[in-house]
Amino acid sequence: MPVSIWQVMTIKKNLFLIAVGLFFILSFVVRLSQLGHSTYYGDETKTLYTDKTIPAVKFMFDQRKGPVQFMAAWFMETVTGGYDEYWIRLPFAVAGFLSVVVFFFLAKEFMPNWFALVASVLYSFNGFNVAFSRTAQYQPFLLLFGLFGVLLVLYYIKRRKHIWLFSASIMFSLALLSHYDGIFYALAGILFLAPELKGGQTPVKNFLIYLVLPILIFAGSFYIPYYLTGYFESNTVNYLSKRFFGSEDYRPSNSLYTISIYNPFVLYLLMMFVLSLIVGFKDFKYRNVLYAWFFIPFILFELIASNPGTHILHYFVPLYLAAGIGFKVISDLMRGKAKLVLSILAGLIILIQVAVSIAIFIPSMRLNYPWSETTLFGVELEKATKNYQVFLYGFPYDRGFREARDYLNTLSGVRGIYTNDNSVAAKYYFMKYDFTPTGSNFLPRFYLDVYDSHEFVTTPQEFLNNYVTEKEFYVDGKLTSTLYRLRSL
Repeated sequence: MPVSIWQVMTIKKNLFLIAVGLFFILSFVVRLSQLGHSTYYGDETKTLYTDKTIPAVKFMFDQRKGPVQFMAAWFMETVTGGYDEYWIRLPFAVAGFLSVVVFFFLAKEFMPNWFALVASVLYSFNGFNVAFSRTAQYQPFLLLFGLFGVLLVLYYIKRRKHIWLFSASIMFSLALLSHYDGIFYALAGILFLAPELKGGQTPVKNFLIYLVLPILIFAGSFYIPYYLTGYFESNTVNYLSKRFFGSEDYRPSNSLYTISIYNPFVLYLLMMFVLSLIVGFKDFKYRNVLYAWFFIPFILFELIASNPGTHILHYFVPLYLAAGIGFKVISDLMRGKAKLVLSILAGLIILIQVAVSIAIFIPSMRLNYPWSETTLFGVELEKATKNYQVFLYGFPYDRGFREARDYLNTLSGVRGIYTNDNSVAAKYYFMKYDFTPTGSNFLPRFYLDVYDSHEFVTTPQEFLNNYVTEKEFYVDGKLTSTLYRLRSL
């Protein structure tokens, strides 16, 4: 019995819905699976309002960025009554997942369903986006609000309802209140609106009233007093100076190396880059907007800033969209077996990237990447090097800090402690005790020696000769750290 066109369309629709459902499930799992496994990374502890002797308003202002991440962490602390890693990270993971959903609908504004799904997979399983969805930092909220703002701008262009433009201003304001990097998404929204303003379809007056003015009011409600009260000068100027002009605190920066650490599957990056370039060969309505959206942060971070760190994730966002469109361009040019081979090859690369992301970010895989050499699907992955300044977040990391803290709490007379691991995180977990760095004529009473430490620091044996072993700590059956007591005491 011949199959009707209607039946074929129904099968294709159902197949697409199954693919989208599976995509969202995997995106959710890779972000929330064992979310509380890792101890806090140094910057995560800065989101926690632990010192209640400081007024909340002062705490919010006394930071280098907007208040969204601090309010999210404070809310979870209030609801749960503590600083459990899972609960504090939960809203950030949810925001990261919701940003995937928003990106999918944003991609659908530029390309057909299947290509929008391809672009969304590239976005969702990029190592940067997975890593920051698993940490209590601003990035997931920034991406969620920024992308949502761009999507609402496109809805406004299609529907000419001012409520969409005003809603976009709220989203851009929240993005800016998450971090200054929100400006890249607000600028992207303005770039999409530029033809409307030039052609007169959107009067400049309405643009100012419904988009610009609300942003100035909502975002300015924090940043204007932040600047006027001197917090910007005391907290942010020096930080920005280090980022843009360099500092003795930072090793040389290498963005390609940073990208490869978070995304060790090179073919994924190569495919995305090649597909993005193909957009240039097609008369696509928003082609120049996507390229401008890419080049603004790219020039700032790669040609001006001395040490951009992981902020480079923002110039990847338009590349995901461009790659999806580029894939459609190639697909339209091919027929028969060539098109089938292209689809299979692209699908295979995408599936491998999904598998790689799940493997390196879900703790139960126990890869210890990137702190040690790792074999993944038969391929050797080198551990991270200290030659460059690399900020590592979101990778599974537990070196027994919680167990060491709980053990110290059972002892009497504990005062100073030090460790070869990240000092910011250590100060949080051992906040009850003095954090006492070693000196030329001073040794801390207790010392926690961490193997495969976040700082890639190996404690010299001659230093440990001053100590006796107090207790060893194991994570998942593996020795991860040893607590030492000063021998003379």
